[in-house]
Amino acid sequence: MGPVAYDCMKVVVIRSGTAVLFSEFGQKPIRPGDVLLLAPNTL
Repeated sequence: MGPVAYDCMKVVVIRSGTAVLFSEFGQKPIRPGDVLLLAPNTL
């Protein structure tokens, strides 16, 4: 049996527009040129 992945990550590059990232640490503005690394169960 080969390797098994239980979690996944997503890399998001903001090309245009804006967004607001919400977490238990507060809100962070996201702008063009920012790169996000999203993963489950991580703080």
